[in-house]
Amino acid sequence: MYFAKQGDNQWKWYAAAKGEEMVGGEKGKALVGASGTLNFTIDGKLQSQTVEQNAFNFTKGAQPDQAIQFKFGDDILAGGTGLKGSTQYGSVSDIYKHTQDGYTAGTIGGLSFNDDGVLAAFYSNGVTKNLAQLAVAKFENNEGLFKAGSNMFKESRNSGVANIGAPNTAGRGKVFSKSVESSTTDIASEFVNLIQMQRAFQANARTLSSSDELMQEVLNMKRG
Repeated sequence: MYFAKQGDNQWKWYAAAKGEEMVGGEKGKALVGASGTLNFTIDGKLQSQTVEQNAFNFTKGAQPDQAIQFKFGDDILAGGTGLKGSTQYGSVSDIYKHTQDGYTAGTIGGLSFNDDGVLAAFYSNGVTKNLAQLAVAKFENNEGLFKAGSNMFKESRNSGVANIGAPNTAGRGKVFSKSVESSTTDIASEFVNLIQMQRAFQANARTLSSSDELMQEVLNMKRG
C-alpha cells in the first residue's frame, strides 16, 4: 500500500498485490486492486475516507473481483473522533497498526473424510475447509430391502421409504474414516462347503480308480 498527496489535507491511497499473483499481472510489478481518498482536518484528524476501486482478481482459480475491507480509522464523518487510526501530523509517516483476517491464494493439497462423514479440503496456504458431507439412509424394515447383489440393496415396498440424514443421528449408521470394509463372507459356512466338495472329489476319484481296475481285470481274462 502507498499514498500520494493530492492537495492540502487530502491523500490518495492505493492497495496493490504482487503481479504474479494477479490475473493479467507481471512478475516483479505490483498491480493495483483498490484505491480511495483520505481527507484530514487542519489539526490532523481523519475527516473522511472513501473507496473508489476495490476488486482483486487473484490467480489459481480464486473467486474473481474480491473486495477487501479497508478501514483507516474512526473518521469524523462516520461519527468517530478522527484520532484512532490514520492521522496527519508534521512527522515521518509510519504504520500504527497492522492486522490480517484473510489468506493468500492456495490450491487443494489433499482431501479427507472425518468420522462425521464430512469431506474436508486441505489447501496449500494452511486453510482447511469443509466441502460436503456424506448422507446415510435408514429404513423402517432393513430386512425388507431388496438384494441387488455385490453387497448392494434397494428400497422395496417392505422396507419402507428411505429416511436420509447425517451419519450417527436418529439411529443412522456411523462412518469410519480411513478404514477398509471387512469381508462379509461367513468363514465357517465356506469351510463346511470346502470340506463337502473335497469329500465328493475323493469319492469320485475312488470310483474312477475302481472302475479302471475292473476294466484291467476284464482285459487280462480275455487275454488268458
